[in-house]
This record gives sequence, structure tokens and C-alpha cells, in this order.
Amino acid sequence: MVFTAASYTFTATGAVGSNQTASGSIAVTAQYGSGSYTYAWSKVSGYGTIGASTTASANVSLTATVKSSYSGVFQCTVTDAVYGSTMTVQVTVTFDYVSNA
Repeated sequence: MVFTAASYTFTATGAVGSNQTASGSIAVTAQYGSGSYTYAWSKVSGYGTIGASTTASANVSLTATVKSSYSGVFQCTVTDAVYGSTMTVQVTVTFDYVSNA
């Protein structure tokens, strides 16, 4: 089993010094296994909150309230439901803030 992920940047725009919400979703793609997978998402370190769907999907939503740039590291462990093999990938997400003033 092989799977891929990338780094992501979510941008919030607002007035100088105000808190704004940066949000988006990240995904992993599993290949060459049985085709039936389970996903376990978790936050390893840093900033950001994982949305409700953390086990059943290759996609997960993330949000952060920012007034500066922050980053967080999130992890997904994919398990092949037929063969039982697992792989883990970590994804770095930057929650960026851009002033519109």
C-alpha cells in the first residue's frame, strides 16, 4: 500500500489585529492495497482543530482562529481493511493571516 499527501496553506483575511477563521480540508490518497481502507486522523503538534470526521474518510476538515501565521502537524494512519497493513503520513498545515487593511 502506498499513499500520498501534501502540505497545505489556509488563509484568513481580516482587519489588522482581528481574529479570523482560516479553514479548509486535507486529504490522503491510498493506492495499491485492497481498496478498502480505514483512516485515523490526529493532531501531532501545533495549531488547528480537526473537524468531526476523523476515522471514516480520507478527507478531514481543519479550522483555526488566527491573527498571525501559525502551523500545525496532523497525522493520518491508513489501515488496509483486508490485509491489515498500516501506513502513517504527517501533513504540515499553515494557517496564514492576510490583513485587508
